[in-house]
Amino acid sequence: MASGAATGQVAKVGIVAAVALAITALLPWVSIDFLVSTSIAGVRSPEGKFVLLFGVAAVVLAALWLTRRQVAFLYGTAAAGVLAVLTLVIFAARIGSSVEDALPPGGVGDELGRLAREAVGLDFGWYLAMLAALALVGVAAYGWWSSRKERS
Repeated sequence: MASGAATGQVAKVGIVAAVALAITALLPWVSIDFLVSTSIAGVRSPEGKFVLLFGVAAVVLAALWLTRRQVAFLYGTAAAGVLAVLTLVIFAARIGSSVEDALPPGGVGDELGRLAREAVGLDFGWYLAMLAALALVGVAAYGWWSSRKERS
């Protein structure tokens, strides 16, 4: 496989990872199983909207990387993935602290407080979003490494 074709294949994988990242914002990120069972899509939170934005931006940047072959678009794709990872970590931390903040201090029995903490958790969409964001960063890192190898 020629070196330009390899870069094109890596860019196409980057586009797929970026599309997957954007789609995961529409999936359930939080599940609540306390009195009723429900799920909340990621896009309903500010962090989910940012992940959707980072995913769309990464699609555009990866497509530009495919067509123009400029390393700046590769860096932008990687940056979108890193920002998505950071946003997802912030979301997970915020969900955990929101449950703790919602419980009244000393007003709920230990057993009921434990049940409330266990009832709220991250759902499969959040995990898929993290996987897609890490894959996007990995693909961009591999693209950077292969482009350096081509130049030397």
